[in-house]
Amino acid sequence: KASFWRHGPWCDSLASVSYIYHIHMTDSQKVIEASESIADIPERFIAAGFLRLAANGAWLFKDSPITNEKMQRFLFAHMRRNKEGGYWIVNGPQRVPVEIDDVPYFVTRIEPAEGELRAYICDDTQENLDLSTLSISEDHAIYVAVKNDHAAKLTRNAHNQICEFLVETVVNAYAIRWNGRDYPLTSDRRSGRPG
Repeated sequence: KASFWRHGPWCDSLASVSYIYHIHMTDSQKVIEASESIADIPERFIAAGFLRLAANGAWLFKDSPITNEKMQRFLFAHMRRNKEGGYWIVNGPQRVPVEIDDVPYFVTRIEPAEGELRAYICDDTQENLDLSTLSISEDHAIYVAVKNDHAAKLTRNAHNQICEFLVETVVNAYAIRWNGRDYPLTSDRRSGRPG
């Protein structure tokens, strides 16, 4: 399908980017995870310097907040990781690199389901929470690996939900207790959080 990304600068205003969610990839255009390198994409199809994902999960276009919820969902759903470890938005042949302040994904909700803790992710997907990858930062933000090895941060809502299962195992050491097992909240960030 035709795209305004194809000609000249990616776009000149937030108004023009607001209709991007109407453009959908066909199955043949979808990119397999980490299958592309920056070197594989012609320079004319790479539009850098436009998008940023803040540490609180907010999208920014040229430092202006993107408040359209459909646009936000589109961006999360079309974000892919390249071979270099960076992330970009994929739409047909175009690639828009994303400057990520903290992590590429956010867990918005956690609910018990069929003996597991179910994680609801910001790109409208869900999966069982991998409790073995939990970690915690100095400012008490909780991280976990999703989609195999992508780093995700728990939003305040998800944070409060998982803390219902929080226990203190020894002095100043905490774990999530689920199904009779303790999963330590480590500080080594093996969940894949960059930095």
